[in-house]
Amino acid sequence: MKLLTHVTTSLSITLMILYILSLFNDIYIVNAVFITSLVTNYLIDALGHRNKRRTALTHEVFNNLIISMITSLIVWITLFSKYRLIIAVINSLAISSMHLLMDLLTGYIYVRRLNDVYRIKLSLRRYDDFLLNTIAMCISELIIFLTMLTIFIR
Repeated sequence: MKLLTHVTTSLSITLMILYILSLFNDIYIVNAVFITSLVTNYLIDALGHRNKRRTALTHEVFNNLIISMITSLIVWITLFSKYRLIIAVINSLAISSMHLLMDLLTGYIYVRRLNDVYRIKLSLRRYDDFLLNTIAMCISELIIFLTMLTIFIR
């Protein structure tokens, strides 16, 4: 998927989870979650592609989770230390899981089993598939809209 799609999906899922867990108490959390999501997703894609192909460095489940957690916590502590750290942990888990899910829809990810690394694939779509990126963006925007709407109605 495109970087914007990765950022939007992880932003929407994080905001929805924060709302459900009643951790959404400040509108500026949206900015913090967005910036953290942008930096982390960019780093995952920048480190994890060689010759326009995904590598196991950042597209393997455990590696992705570790890189996402470390990057999110560094960004969060550096820029947004006034907010609770649990929000950064939830954000990094959402970033990691949504990044891998979106990449699984448009290609493959790596899974480690014992000492071997295997590629798994769900779809034959390309990462820049317009229709798939548009559908993912629309669903994500709808989740963000509904989450913000319920917050402001309360």
